[in-house]
Amino acid sequence: MSSAVELCEWLVDQGTLVRAHDPAVKTLPQDLAERITLVDSARAAVDGASALVVSTPWPDYRQVAAAGVAARMANRLVLDANRFFGATLGADPSMRHLSVGKASA
Repeated sequence: MSSAVELCEWLVDQGTLVRAHDPAVKTLPQDLAERITLVDSARAAVDGASALVVSTPWPDYRQVAAAGVAARMANRLVLDANRFFGATLGADPSMRHLSVGKASA
């Protein structure tokens, strides 16, 4: 099981509503689908969100504009597991950007 799935399950166990997006996943296994909502776009994942967790450095997400993400979120907190968004979301003063790990290549 991936660390992203483990994090989603932990968040749900803490009472968090989780909407997830992965460009490579079209459906979730039944046990996960009962707990996690899979959405069809990155934009749908951030609509009204209190926090955005980016746990994988998908190249598709490099196209995300910081202003567009900020405008869609209820609370502008980004947890960036791979320092993937330092130059985009991390550079936007309206976002609170927390990163860990090594910079992606």
